[in-house]
Amino acid sequence: MKKTTDTMNILERNKAFRAWSNTEECKEKALSMDILSTNSKLDKSNTSDIIYVGIEFPSAYQNSCFPQDCEPTCIFASGVGNMLNNKKASSFVTAMDKTKLARWYLYKKQRAYFDIKLTAELKQLEIKAEILNKTVVVRTGVFSEIDELFDWVAINFPSFQISDYVKQISRITRAYEENQQVIYSWNPQSTEQQLIDCLDYQRPIATVIPKKMFNKLFGLKEKALDFYEDNNVIYVNGDKSDLECFQHLGQGKLVISLLSKKQTRKGEETNKFLESYSSLLNLLG
Repeated sequence: MKKTTDTMNILERNKAFRAWSNTEECKEKALSMDILSTNSKLDKSNTSDIIYVGIEFPSAYQNSCFPQDCEPTCIFASGVGNMLNNKKASSFVTAMDKTKLARWYLYKKQRAYFDIKLTAELKQLEIKAEILNKTVVVRTGVFSEIDELFDWVAINFPSFQISDYVKQISRITRAYEENQQVIYSWNPQSTEQQLIDCLDYQRPIATVIPKKMFNKLFGLKEKALDFYEDNNVIYVNGDKSDLECFQHLGQGKLVISLLSKKQTRKGEETNKFLESYSSLLNLLG
């Protein structure tokens, strides 16, 4: 089968990422950086009573073939990575990429160091939250899918809340039992039963829609709505805060957090978002 231009570019990007991951620069960066991180989205969710931090890995860890050769479905070909396939290989490894790759290097290659460093940072955060009388919410990024890390944080830091988007419905029932801030990521393969489970267990649903549609629903920039209600469903502006949707639970209504895709490729990717959102709307009737 003839390889498409997109596939070739993804493979070139993967090659550039793997090459950087094996450099001394990667090792030095990994050993000098924090495990916990923050960004503009996390900052938006900080409030007078919440400290919101995250742990950012490259996406889809389970498909990682680090450091061997990769296929287009590896960690670097999912999520935001999909939007970079028109770049030249020399510009693939951005500062953000290096930070995530360095953290991934620690987790995969220097696990003892990773565990000690993460423990120290979380303990420091626990003390800070106690002094300030705040609750720590940890946006786990990818690692909620890695059972050992999800369990480890939940067991060793019971005062923390864990926030993440998950695809396994088993995480929804478990999150309800453990009072975790987990959002179910809706996709075209999701079923009516999963919709019912989210309502029964009071977990919000998140889905991505094209930016133009998002702006039409919520409005633009500062005037954008935080949420609106329609036909017993509360639609939340997920771009403003990861945690806003949890303020609307417990009302016997389904809460849906919509997120805009700021860069969408024409054709297949945009259709994927629309298909996912349409399947949800069809089940809602």
